[in-house]
Amino acid sequence: MDVTPLRRIRALPQHYYNEGLDAAVEGRVDIAIERLSTAVTLDGSHCAAHKALGDIYSEGSAYTEAANQYAKALQLEPENDTLRQLKHEADMRANSEAVDRRVPRFTQPILRRTLLVAVPLAAFLLGVAVEPLVNVLARRDGEMPVDSGRLAAEVERRLASEPALNGLSLSIAQAEGSLRVSGEVPTDVYRSLVSEVASNAVLNQIPVVVELRVAGKPTTPASLYTVRRGDSLTSIAVAQYGDSRMWTTIYAANQGTITSSDRLSVGQVVVIPK
Repeated sequence: MDVTPLRRIRALPQHYYNEGLDAAVEGRVDIAIERLSTAVTLDGSHCAAHKALGDIYSEGSAYTEAANQYAKALQLEPENDTLRQLKHEADMRANSEAVDRRVPRFTQPILRRTLLVAVPLAAFLLGVAVEPLVNVLARRDGEMPVDSGRLAAEVERRLASEPALNGLSLSIAQAEGSLRVSGEVPTDVYRSLVSEVASNAVLNQIPVVVELRVAGKPTTPASLYTVRRGDSLTSIAVAQYGDSRMWTTIYAANQGTITSSDRLSVGQVVVIPK
């Protein structure tokens, strides 16, 4: 029996942890957070990865997130006084943040871009360009167009760049306002990794349906449902399965796009596992 795939799977969390540390040292904070988050997703007992995430969030003044990561690390090493002190300091700063809000350092470039937009908008308000201003104001969060072609290309690029996925035949297609990733993987761990990488690539801008067949197992099909006014996960579960308790199945399949089980947006597309 060839155990090489098993060895590669066991090495994945440490691989992503090391990449996350390298990215943090180089100042690529977004990449560092993505890699470390993947490490703890694959191995929830990776205490060092939780601490590294906490350090990055704390460095960026995101103290609530930092405290959360330190708490997870402390659960794994309850006798670690350093982790306990870090969590205490993050909790204290998170509490004071309600009074003294600070902008995380890694969001400062966004602030600069916002200022670049604010200057022309001020000119619009003075009557220099009234019509463009109306068009800008008309673009609300839920109405911004999504470039699904660009996102599909980004998902394909991210999957191709993952060493652990080399040699796998995966395809990405655009369908019904979503992206579908199909193909075959050797184990459920690989399927979880593909789902994690694809979700990180689109940043919740579009639903990602992962329809990967695990070697030796049948493919699990899925359908899409567009949320209407008054819908909840429970009501959708009753309509789709005839059982309100199945809302947990829908929630689990859409964790990349549903941030809270009681918060759905009209027009949102959710995956319905079959």
